[in-house]
Amino acid sequence: MNFSKFAKLIYSYIGAGRDYPNYVLFLTGLIMSDPSNEKEMADAAEDKDNPLSSLSGSSLSKIYNGDRVIGIKNASVIHGRFDKTKFVDAIYALTDDLKEKLQQALSEYGIASRPDNVDEVCADIFGQLINNLSNGNTEITIETGTKRDSTGNRITEVPLATAYFEGGKLHVGGETITLPIQLVPSSAIASHEQPYINALCNAYADALSKDSITKDDIDTLPRKYQENFRDQRKYYYGAESIQRSVREVYEDGENQFNILKDDAYEGIKETHLDSFPNGYERLRAVLKKITSTTLDKSTLTRIKNLIGNLEKKGICHILVNDDKIESWVDSDD
Repeated sequence: MNFSKFAKLIYSYIGAGRDYPNYVLFLTGLIMSDPSNEKEMADAAEDKDNPLSSLSGSSLSKIYNGDRVIGIKNASVIHGRFDKTKFVDAIYALTDDLKEKLQQALSEYGIASRPDNVDEVCADIFGQLINNLSNGNTEITIETGTKRDSTGNRITEVPLATAYFEGGKLHVGGETITLPIQLVPSSAIASHEQPYINALCNAYADALSKDSITKDDIDTLPRKYQENFRDQRKYYYGAESIQRSVREVYEDGENQFNILKDDAYEGIKETHLDSFPNGYERLRAVLKKITSTTLDKSTLTRIKNLIGNLEKKGICHILVNDDKIESWVDSDD
C-alpha cells in the first residue's frame, strides 16, 4: 500500500468531486492538527498551512496518480502535526452503506475492518503511510496478524485497529484465535493470589478496626465485604487471563502488558498516596480512579474490547502481586 493507492481507494468516499490537486491538499489537511502557534496561524491565514500547498497542481496530480511521492521534508511536517481526529470524523460521517462498501474495498487489499471501526482502520493506515514517507519509505505492509499454531508460530506484532476481542476469542485480520488462558476463580485460593488476597484482608481489617482478618474469615464479615471480596477475585482473574494469554499469543505480549501495568500505576499513583480513613476506602478510590484512567501507551489497548473496566481493576491487584503497590493500608492510618 502506498499513498497513491490509499488516496484513490477513499476518493469516492470523501473526495466530494474535488479535482486531484485540491483533493490531495484536502486529504493531507485532514490529518494535520489545527494551527497552534503564531507561525502556523500566519501560514494558515495565507493558505500555506499545508506544506504541500507550495507544490504546483501538476505535481499534486502526480502525487495522486503515483508518479511522484510526498518528499521526506513535507511528510515530516505533516507527521509532526499528525492528528487523526478530523479524518476519523470524515469517515465516521459516511452512511452505513458507504462504510460497508469501504470495508469491502479494504478487504480487497487484505485489510480487515468492520463498518463500526473502518474509520479507525483507515486512520491507522494513513498514519503509517505518513510516518513511512517521513522516513523515506514509500510503501507500507499491512500486518493482519498470524495465528499461533501447534508448530509454535506466533503473531509477531500486536495489530491495532484491525483486531477486536469478543466471546473469549481474538479476531485478527480474518483469523479467529481463542485466547489460550481462561482463568476463573475457584473456591480455593490459589498460591498466585496470596499477595493481593492478604492486602484485601488487611484493608477489611483496617475498616472494621480488627487486628487481623484472614481469607478464612471472609464468610463471617458483613455482606458488603463478602461481595467486595468476590468482585476483586473476578477482577484479578480477568486481568491475569489476559496477561498470560498475550504472553502466549504475541511475540511482544509480555512487554506490552508490562507497559500497560506501568501506565496503570502512573494513573492511580496519586490517588493511592492520598489520605483515607482506612485501607478499604483507599482500595475503593483507586478502583474508581482506574476506570476513568486512559491507558494508551500499550498497543494492547488498541484491541477493541480486550481491556475494559474489569481488567483495569484487576491490573491493580496484579500491581499488588508485583509489589508495586505494597498495601492498601497506610502505615500512618
